[in-house]
Amino acid sequence: MREFNRSLVLTENKMIKKIIRNLASFVFVMTLLFITNNDSFAQQPRGRTVNGAILNYYRSTGEILTVIAPYVFDEDFNRAVLDSNMYDENGVNSGAITFPDSVFGKAIFTTGAADNDDLVLGTELSKISGNGSYGFEITLRMRDVSGTSFFVGLADSATYDQADSVAFGVNGTTVVKMGNVAEAVGFVYDPDATTDNVFGINATGSVSGSLISSGTTANNTIPTDNSLVRVRLEVDANRKAFFYVNNQSLGQTTTVTTAAAQLYPYIGVINREGSANEVVVERMIYWSKR
Repeated sequence: MREFNRSLVLTENKMIKKIIRNLASFVFVMTLLFITNNDSFAQQPRGRTVNGAILNYYRSTGEILTVIAPYVFDEDFNRAVLDSNMYDENGVNSGAITFPDSVFGKAIFTTGAADNDDLVLGTELSKISGNGSYGFEITLRMRDVSGTSFFVGLADSATYDQADSVAFGVNGTTVVKMGNVAEAVGFVYDPDATTDNVFGINATGSVSGSLISSGTTANNTIPTDNSLVRVRLEVDANRKAFFYVNNQSLGQTTTVTTAAAQLYPYIGVINREGSANEVVVERMIYWSKR
């Protein structure tokens, strides 16, 4: 009788273990299916899987990008003052970055009052290799879109200290590369452009690429005062970049940076009129393959 009971217990234990294994497999498969079919996951890097990967879903192509052992930096600006040990802040004529209690979790970039007064935030303590498999996302609002220009994304550090400039601007339909930036990829908005769209842009080996704009009018975000602008960049292992604004695809371009490039997060705001302007930055996140 004891042997029979012992055999029954062992059999039950095996059945329980088998059920647990099957359930775990089912949950894993359903999680992957949810990730690849739910657009909300396109808003931020995916949660780490059991092997430490991040999955990025390109809605325009259906491609899954797996980044093994990722580096992730998530800045939601829940602070009282800027960490000067982490960030480099450069501005012209009294530009300032503040964190008022009334908008805790947001950074307010206030330019100086003269035309082309700029304000740039970056960090050289956190860098990404330009060799591919990286991304960037940021959320911001402009108080006055008719008088404010920005470039946000990833760039080398050469342009941080350039007076009256950010990495890129637009004059009509022409890209204006400011300062000494040689390697960069991200998004530019400029009221000096012919159309008031948010564009994708890059520089490779000091040569600027063309403005990236969707052929579909509905995909070309035209900001209004205080409207949400969320931009997202995804670059695969071949250095092919995919650009999104407010969930809409702007398009893609190949070989956006050289393999040897060292890229840093970059938020650049510049005044395009004779009065101080504000840009509210709500979140910045970037990631890369190690």
